[in-house]
Amino acid sequence: MSRRTSVRHAHVPFGSRLVGVERRSPRTGRGARRGALPRRREGGAIAVETALLAPVLLVFLLGIVELSMFIRDYVAVTSAARTGVRVAAAAPDAGRCVNPVPLPAGDTSCPTNGVPNFAKIAADAISRAGTALPKESIDHVMVYKANSGGYPGSLSSMPASCGGVTNCVMYTWRPTLGAFRYASGSWDSRQVNACFPNNVDAVGVQVAARHDFLSGMFGQQLTMKDHAVMNFEPLPVATCAAGQHE
Repeated sequence: MSRRTSVRHAHVPFGSRLVGVERRSPRTGRGARRGALPRRREGGAIAVETALLAPVLLVFLLGIVELSMFIRDYVAVTSAARTGVRVAAAAPDAGRCVNPVPLPAGDTSCPTNGVPNFAKIAADAISRAGTALPKESIDHVMVYKANSGGYPGSLSSMPASCGGVTNCVMYTWRPTLGAFRYASGSWDSRQVNACFPNNVDAVGVQVAARHDFLSGMFGQQLTMKDHAVMNFEPLPVATCAAGQHE
């Protein structure tokens, strides 16, 4: 009596993949993995794209670094101007500048043509301010009597120097002395009005500095300027008007 063996055929839907079944080439009979060639092509395309995009990304990142350093220095210039004007506005009766004794050789801290002591105090405060901006990069510090627009004298913009401008004093950095020293201008401190509320003069401080770019992407150098203005702190009635104080 023969035994029949039942063979059950699995039904495979059309278009589905058979797991574990190796495809063989009709010519060689060897198995070939699906997708091997496209993966090699994709790897080559990624390498080419990386080679093309890498310089662009590098330039982009370098630009971000340059811009960040420029913003850092500009904020430092703004902070220095505000530091100087706060100190100057608080000392309208500080008198005229007096040279230190003994006076170092080549020091022009206080000239004979009249410089208010609050201008020197403001410049000294900027030199002591803890900012990321190197003092050697500061072109000048300008202390002046500000008009209603915040500029020196009757001007409507900031001048390059105090030459020909009344009530204006400019300081420049002296590397050998490690401090700001007088460069030009004059301002008689006895003519400052600090009578609240109707007769109060305003003082302005401008800081101009150079920013050096590292890569030259935006040029080699750029001058940054900012100024701040404040009214003088009021003085007692007996000494607040011009000519009543030093």
